[in-house]
Amino acid sequence: MEVDVHAEQKMVCIWLTHADEHNPAVQRQLKPLYKKYSTQKYTVAVFHSGHDDLEDLTRALVVYNRKRLEEARMEKEKQETPLLN
Repeated sequence: MEVDVHAEQKMVCIWLTHADEHNPAVQRQLKPLYKKYSTQKYTVAVFHSGHDDLEDLTRALVVYNRKRLEEARMEKEKQETPLLN
């Protein structure tokens, strides 16, 4: 378990590995952390490790974002180009 405290944003990020998720001792440590930071009006975010291939998912996200940018660019050009009659 890794805990990152961002005081300026009043946010706490807790990172759990697969082993942490199934470890009762780690799970017991979470409740006091929630309570401590909740009373200080912090947002507590818990991140769990995924099961999918990060490289494949990142590649798919980049391809998707490039496609969306190109579609937005084409739409903007279409709106800026006057129709010829």
